[in-house]
Amino acid sequence: MRSPTFSFSPAYLTGTSAWVGHLPFAYDLMKMIEPSIFVELGTWNGDSFFTFCQSVAENHLSTVCYAVDLWTGDEQTGAADSAQYSRVQSCCSTNYQGFAYLMRTDFASASKEFSDGQIGMLHIDGLHTYDAVSADFTTWFPKVREGGIVLFHDISVRSSTEHVDFGVWKFWDELKLKHRTFQFNHGCGLGVLMKGENPEAADWLTNAMDEYRFYYSARGADMQRIADGIQAVEYIRTQAVEIASLKHSVAALKESLANAEESHRKTLKCIGEWNDLPWYQRALHKIRLNN
Repeated sequence: MRSPTFSFSPAYLTGTSAWVGHLPFAYDLMKMIEPSIFVELGTWNGDSFFTFCQSVAENHLSTVCYAVDLWTGDEQTGAADSAQYSRVQSCCSTNYQGFAYLMRTDFASASKEFSDGQIGMLHIDGLHTYDAVSADFTTWFPKVREGGIVLFHDISVRSSTEHVDFGVWKFWDELKLKHRTFQFNHGCGLGVLMKGENPEAADWLTNAMDEYRFYYSARGADMQRIADGIQAVEYIRTQAVEIASLKHSVAALKESLANAEESHRKTLKCIGEWNDLPWYQRALHKIRLNN
């Protein structure tokens, strides 16, 4: 049994991902499985994908990583930030050039680029409705080699006002009846499915779930606290920017008010001076204006 990488620290952390509690396990899973090809369906901000890439780089693996996403958003995530894809692309090309690639397309189209049995590890994390995750699995499962691994995020999340029409948990419960599976329930839940037999990986996963379950849960909680801190700092930063903008607006309004008051004062002065003129001078001035 390989021990967890106790020194792991994520090189990329946005503070906005629900995946953060599983990053320590993801790092070690990549190191253990050493797939020739890794594919992630649904990358969004990139926290999970870049942790897998970090493991490939730091452990000198020969894995090629593909991130598949449209980066436009959906009814569950909401619309993507206009700069979101650019940020992910920049991190990918700067830190993991040569083995990590972004595929900006839909999942069905991307699946045609891979042969059956070619993928060593697949991460399904797209639209979380029952029908969507079922379709993703049906389309991509043949692409996974025998003994390969399929990951499902959010297996513990039920539908609510915050998580509308989440059905991963239901599909996961069905898969557990047909395949060898492992799972973490902390965070939003992470399901690990093994295709066929892989004794070495199965042994590692069994021990990871038993002997080191507490470690991965506690370390994931540490990651979450760090992410919460990043969010807090970002909130303070945005509030500071907004306050600065409001101060600028207030200063502009004060200047506008001062200008209006000055204009009003001049107008009153002109009216006063006009009224002080003799009647014949006012009449003469009007005749000149009319001519």
